[in-house]
Amino acid sequence: MAVFSDAQLMRAAKVGEVGATRALSILSKRKVVVETKKARMIPYEQTMEIFDKVKEHSIVAYTQAISGIGGISILSMERSEALRLVDLFNGRPENTTKVMQEIDRSTVRETLNILANAYATQLGNDSKVRILLGVPGMVTQSHLVGMMEKIKTNASKDEMAFLFETDLSVDEMAFKVRLYFFFLAKMDEQANK
Repeated sequence: MAVFSDAQLMRAAKVGEVGATRALSILSKRKVVVETKKARMIPYEQTMEIFDKVKEHSIVAYTQAISGIGGISILSMERSEALRLVDLFNGRPENTTKVMQEIDRSTVRETLNILANAYATQLGNDSKVRILLGVPGMVTQSHLVGMMEKIKTNASKDEMAFLFETDLSVDEMAFKVRLYFFFLAKMDEQANK
């Protein structure tokens, strides 16, 4: 089982936002800035409280860890924010997209892929654990709660979840993005002293 310290989490936040900024800027051919507003670890038993923040009609993408660690990574955005983001990334005027098509869903999934891998790569490098994430998918809020219930039942009492609350701006337009890692990992109490 992987063990992480607060210092590793903070490094992942800083290095991850730099990597994600670079990758999203290249992909979108726009000026993108990724900034981690909060990076913290919480006990698994508190994870369901997080989903109170995920609104009923939010756009939710997820990717499952397939190697190195158990769990999933989730990106959540309010629907209006996601529609603005896909318009911008796909070179359309704002408020063009009313209903997401496959290209739009692909944009959201790729945004998750870049963000999650930027943070996970640094966490893995710091802990010498090779974290591989699977192909992103999209789910509804109710499916997400069901997935989290399954993970929560497999978690032991001292396992933690990571939260990276991320602000994303594209050409100086701000977007609020929540990125969560619900990994089965433990906090390194010794390193945090």
